[in-house]
Formats: sequence, structure tokens, C-alpha cells
Amino acid sequence: MNQDNDHMDFEKEFFKKAKIQYSKSKEEVWLEMESKLTENHKDNVLKVNFIQFLKYGVAAVLIVGLGLLSFLRYYSIDIYCPNGQHSIVALPDGSKVTLNANSNLSYNPYWWQFSRKLDFSGEAFFEVQKGKKFEVISEKASTTVLGTKFNIYSRNDEYRVYCLSGKVKVETKMNKSTILMKNDYTVVNQENRLVKLQDETINQNAIAWINNEFIFTALPLKVVYEEIERQFDIVISGKENLKGNSTCNIKRGSSPEEIINIIGKPFGVKCVKVSDKNFIVEQK
Repeated sequence: MNQDNDHMDFEKEFFKKAKIQYSKSKEEVWLEMESKLTENHKDNVLKVNFIQFLKYGVAAVLIVGLGLLSFLRYYSIDIYCPNGQHSIVALPDGSKVTLNANSNLSYNPYWWQFSRKLDFSGEAFFEVQKGKKFEVISEKASTTVLGTKFNIYSRNDEYRVYCLSGKVKVETKMNKSTILMKNDYTVVNQENRLVKLQDETINQNAIAWINNEFIFTALPLKVVYEEIERQFDIVISGKENLKGNSTCNIKRGSSPEEIINIIGKPFGVKCVKVSDKNFIVEQK
């Protein structure tokens, strides 16, 4: 026990007399440590290049803007009127289109105020509000108006336009054009030539379908039965073998079978009903 006390007394005496020399004072050491801490902090600060950031921001805005513009320009509404129905389409400017059975149109609603243009096939009656150029584009030709009422028939290889009021310009894919006035109508023939005629009766017959009345003037039986198929959403087999041109006036109200028989009777055509949607015609 005494030995331990002697040892402790010796250490105290030794360190009391010993003087350790430091190369830097306490204040200098603290200043150096603060300097290093400040340097490390500066190294960790994120340096932002404002010009580069601005460039990226402008590029992002341009990309978003172009995307939005592209959407407004090319977004389209497609409308199809199936067999057995008629549909009324209201366009953004208040113009109205009455679609016949098995007809469709497509237009760009958000771009309409800059370009009144639509794609169309089938048959439809147009009532166009006055304004900028109104253009209907079909496979065989296009029709341009400012404000008028007209009927377009564009099926397969046939294209017919009937002008009820105003003025209509019809132009073929071969850049042949004609101007239609009230009660004028034109047909684009097999050679893509325009045949222009004027007959008020034909005009009225052309839009009879709007009132569910179907008037045929010297049309092949096959064509007549094709229209009956569209109007009643049925299938008539054997029509392609029929001969003869029909002139008749049919009103909706009778059954499809009755109408088929009425049309075919003068030509010796017999109809066999397979189901409510399927019929077979044969000519004796």
C-alpha cells in the first residue's frame, strides 16, 4: 500500500517539473481547425450555373409547348353512324351534319377555329354556318363552301354532291373543279370527270333519306338493295346476280322483307327470309 502511494507521488512530481514544448499555441491550433472546417464546407457547396439552368428551363418549356400545340392540332374526333341508324353531329361552330347509315366523319375540334376541315365517307346532309372556308375531304374529291346546305354521297367509287342553297365548289383529285349553285348537282364519273346538272326534283330526292324516304331513279337492283341493307342493318345475299334498273319510292315503316319484295316484284325477284337479319334474293 505504501509502495503505491510512493509511485503516485513520483508521477505527480515528474509531470510537475516536466515542460512539454508545443510548436503552436492553443489559439493557433483552433484557428487552423476552423480554417479547415470552412474549406471543407466550401467544397461541399453545390455550384449552380444559372445560364445553363436557364437554357434547360427554356428547352423544357419549348418541348411542353410543342407537345401541347401538336395535341391541339392533331387530336381528332371520329364519329361513325352504323347500319340501320341516322346520326346528327353538331360541329364546334354550330354547323350540323346529318349522317346516313354506314357513314363516318373525322375532325379536329381544338383546331376548328383555324381550319374548318373534316374527312368524310358515306352519305350526309350538311348545314354549314357562315364563316371561314369549310372543307369536306373524301377519297374521290373534296367539297368547299362558306355557308350553305348540301348533300354528299361518297361510297365506293361514286361521288355526288347536291347543292340545296348557297354556293359549293367541288374539286376532284385530278384538280378538275366546278361551282354549284342552288339546285345544281354534280357527279364525278369513272374517269374522274365532273358532270354538272341542274334539276330541283333530283335535289329533293337526294335528301329524302333524312325523312326516312328512299327514292331510286333508274338504279341497278344491286345498288338499291345495298341501300336497303344499310338502312335496316340486314344482309341480302344474291343481290349481285340481279339484273334490271329500279325506279321506286320506299318509305320506312314496312318490314325489310316487304320492302325487298316490293322492289323486286317487277323484276321477278323472290325473297327468302333466313332470319330477322338475313335474306336471300333470286331472280327467275
